[in-house]
Amino acid sequence: PEEALRLGEDTWQRLDSLLGPRNWHTLGCQNNVALDRIATGDLASGKALQAEVLRLFEQTQGPEFPDTRNAAEGKRLDPDFDPPAI
Repeated sequence: PEEALRLGEDTWQRLDSLLGPRNWHTLGCQNNVALDRIATGDLASGKALQAEVLRLFEQTQGPEFPDTRNAAEGKRLDPDFDPPAI
């Protein structure tokens, strides 16, 4: 969990600067960072981030968006992006 948290925090910052804080890839990464914080014992920070991510998903994607529902259920998200075709 510690390594996942380290990688996730770094990825979150990169996605935030490239795609913006309300992009669903960024939010998916934040969701996973929240879960990693909880897993490493940082419950307060993890729960606060989890609540913020859910709020932003609901605002930007709506309550029925699959990732919004998964975040509400405390599930890890897989914001997989495929490289563009060459």
